[in-house]
Amino acid sequence: MYIKNYNNFKFETKINEKIGLEVKSSYAIVNGISNTVFNHNNSFYLFELIDSNGDAVFNLEQNERTEKRNFISSVMFQIESKIGVFNVGNVYHNRKLTYELNSKNLLTNSVLQNFTVPSNTYKISNYKPFLNYRLSIGDISISNSFEYSILDYQTIESSTKKKQRLNYGLALKYSNHGFNTSLKYNNRLSSFPLDKLIVGNSLVNFQTIKTPATSITPQEEDVFEFSVFKDFKESKINIVFATLIGISNTLDLYSNNINSPFIYVQNNQLESKYVAISTAITKRFKKGISVTLEPEFLTNKSQNIQSNTTFYAVTDRYFLGVKIKNDKKNRRYNYYLHPKYSYFDFSNTLTNFKSNQEMFSLAFNSNYEVIKNNLFFDLNARNVTFFGNEKGNFTNISFSLNGKLKRLNLRFSVENVLDDQEFIRQSITPIFFTSENSVVFGRFFRFSLEYKFF
Repeated sequence: MYIKNYNNFKFETKINEKIGLEVKSSYAIVNGISNTVFNHNNSFYLFELIDSNGDAVFNLEQNERTEKRNFISSVMFQIESKIGVFNVGNVYHNRKLTYELNSKNLLTNSVLQNFTVPSNTYKISNYKPFLNYRLSIGDISISNSFEYSILDYQTIESSTKKKQRLNYGLALKYSNHGFNTSLKYNNRLSSFPLDKLIVGNSLVNFQTIKTPATSITPQEEDVFEFSVFKDFKESKINIVFATLIGISNTLDLYSNNINSPFIYVQNNQLESKYVAISTAITKRFKKGISVTLEPEFLTNKSQNIQSNTTFYAVTDRYFLGVKIKNDKKNRRYNYYLHPKYSYFDFSNTLTNFKSNQEMFSLAFNSNYEVIKNNLFFDLNARNVTFFGNEKGNFTNISFSLNGKLKRLNLRFSVENVLDDQEFIRQSITPIFFTSENSVVFGRFFRFSLEYKFF
């Protein structure tokens, strides 16, 4: 359960014809409570699940409380000149995380010391004076951004350290008669992960334990983007091509123990390399109908360490989707159809292990105005079918009637019409592949009534 509170402020003024001022701030508090009960009868789990009295724990309750506070404020002057537009100012960003974890043996109420974390607050602050510059020359636009980061961050030992560095970004854009292309590069600090400072173990699920880090420091990341857009107006076709390449250091360390049934996920900052390539070809027809073909490719290399040997888990993803839309304004009936085929290929550089998985999904949404401005019918359907190593099928269909009568709004809906409750959830990590059978709510009906007094 989460309780969220947000406050935002923004002020803009024009000082003169060439200079403008913007002041804004945002403050958010998110409180979370999570309760997990783990019941088992497998003595293999007792390698880890022992309470403070030395008794085996077959019924474990874990309570987790978090409070996240996020404050960000900025002051910026925008200055227009003959040689371009300058944005100069300062950003202050402060984040706090308060975390507490309590675990006990439900039969005796004895605590589990290995799964108990006393309440503690972790924090970080960042001052970022910046200068952005933009220059347009005909059809070409050049943008540069420079930001000097002064970071005060907390360590695992709860001491405070300082790091200073220059973040920068470069962008080049060309636009002419329905043709656009852009090239971007950014070198910056990754967002500092406060949750990785937590000292203590936590039970994630029936097979995974999260363990603390030995050291967490600010990390850099590099991101390269390239995109092309072309609109062929005469044939009513437009084409978009985009590439994203990045390197970051944010991954956790996965390990196992032959004496334990658990997978151990240690808070860490291992390397991740990724390349994403996507294309969208859209053809527009009469009466508001459009068809989009979307082939995509994504590859990711995730670093891991086992027995002092560094290796990479490689995941290649191939997608081919088609989107058919009929969403012309002032039309009583509109629909959206999206079939998509996905292929996943898994391997690693440590062994000859290889695995693959295939998935086909079909989504359909439609709405019909039964009585103009007063009665509407909505239909939503989705099917997901798994092939490959694991096979499964899940279909969810729902429909609703929405009525309006002066100040009265009525809604009646039927969810999960086919009463299909089981589906497969799959994930891949550097050392294991998981396929879980999950359950959702069965068929149910819902009715709501809203009356507006004013």
